[in-house]
Amino acid sequence: MKRAIIYSRVSSDEQADNYSLPSQEAASRRYAEQQGLTVVAAVSDVMSGAILERPSLTKVRDLIRAKAVDAVIVYSSDRLTRSVAHAMLLRDEVKTAGVELHTVARGITQDSPEGGLMETIEAAFAEYERLKIRERTQRGMRRRLESDLGHGNKLPFGYRYTDDQRVHIEIDEEEAAIIRMIYGWYLEGYGTLQIVGRLSELRIPTPADRRFYIKKVKMRERGEWSGNTVGAMLHNPAYKGDLLCRHGKDSFIFSIPPIIDPLEWEAVAHIREERYARIKVGRKMNSKFYLLTGHVKCGMCGAACAGSQGGRGIHHYYRCHRIKTTHTTYPPKCNLPQFPCEALDDIIWTWIDAEVLSEDRIRAAVEGLDDKAESERDRILGERNIIARQLEILDAQASKLIELYTAGVFNLEEIAAQKQHLDQARESCRSAIETMEQRLTGMATAQDRADELCELVRAIRDNLAQLTPEKKRRFIDLLGVEITLTHEGEAGRGKRPARFADVICHLTLDAIRLKIAGVSMDTTTPFSP
Repeated sequence: MKRAIIYSRVSSDEQADNYSLPSQEAASRRYAEQQGLTVVAAVSDVMSGAILERPSLTKVRDLIRAKAVDAVIVYSSDRLTRSVAHAMLLRDEVKTAGVELHTVARGITQDSPEGGLMETIEAAFAEYERLKIRERTQRGMRRRLESDLGHGNKLPFGYRYTDDQRVHIEIDEEEAAIIRMIYGWYLEGYGTLQIVGRLSELRIPTPADRRFYIKKVKMRERGEWSGNTVGAMLHNPAYKGDLLCRHGKDSFIFSIPPIIDPLEWEAVAHIREERYARIKVGRKMNSKFYLLTGHVKCGMCGAACAGSQGGRGIHHYYRCHRIKTTHTTYPPKCNLPQFPCEALDDIIWTWIDAEVLSEDRIRAAVEGLDDKAESERDRILGERNIIARQLEILDAQASKLIELYTAGVFNLEEIAAQKQHLDQARESCRSAIETMEQRLTGMATAQDRADELCELVRAIRDNLAQLTPEKKRRFIDLLGVEITLTHEGEAGRGKRPARFADVICHLTLDAIRLKIAGVSMDTTTPFSP
């Protein structure tokens, strides 16, 4: 007896709750009994048919490749997929493995040009139906958002709903007074952080203090404001009467009562733009390239460490993000001392140059780590070639339509309708091929990565003194260097605790603890990552 697996699918939880999955499986089991097939397993997915990577479908494909089953049963072809390209890929996998594909509605798949043509047209119609469903859904949501039924979203600070249906909106005067005060201070010349300081000093309740529906755990004390909160209020066009709502890729603007006069809001926006332009110019003039940005974290609290400057831009450091700032008392102060930028950059790069830069070790490490990536690349390339072959078959099927017309099987109207479905199927295949080629382009092979790293190694060895910081950064990125900063001893103003950098090179699996004192490199000690 032939072994069969049943696959069922619905697109949403609502359909699953309406017993669509059990009904599909029951019909498939009756069909298997009629055909003399032994059902060895039944699996299902609650996902869109446009997605190929579905958990249960992946299991079915694995069983097909392993030839562990003789037949696959689905209620209808659109339960398997609603994409023409994916349908042709799956059909090729089934055919290559010698497995039968059965649908309850049409029976066993016919391995003939005519059968392939009809299946392609059926898959194209399923994809067309999916696109129409999505279009109708989006159109309905758009109409709902544009109607006067309201949007039901959480409102900005300063507004509230007047009814339980969350339709009608009015100004919350108590909160609006805070908004007007913030805008007034900004127009008087106060900066964002100065406003934060004044609000926190007055212990004025923040939005998180007042809104009970905010689910995120509150990390600051009551009445303690943040720069992000004030900045968002100064940017929000809702306060001039334009409430922006988004649904998917669409956005809609609702007119609501303004808290701030539109002219006053525009004046604030103009000041913001001028200040940002000055800050941007200043940052560009005083910019410092931090070699290890993105690779350094704090060993005390786990936060990222970033480059910072002191002494009017004279001194540069790597500093934990959670070190206390002047305008807030939370997050808790981290006691990690600042690490001199030049000292840390030099000690890390010296270690890389002395211990890690070996072409043989790098090639061996890259080949070992990229086995999985190579397997994924081969899989995508195989699927791309399958769909490319199916595209050639579709071109042949388009020519077959002419033969069917001359033989009197179809009339001109039917030929035109079938050609439209075929054209849609070909476009779907071309789109799938383009997507896969983009993924392949972004996946560097092991040889490519090894060649790039070794070329950088040779450039470093040949011209170490003239190597640009950008090339050093690129090399550190490729090596996968991770640095954890720690210290021993009491830290604080006037203190000089021992500073350490625990370094791991994930590519070559080298690990070491480097001790940093002031701006000089002391002894090094191995450590276990």
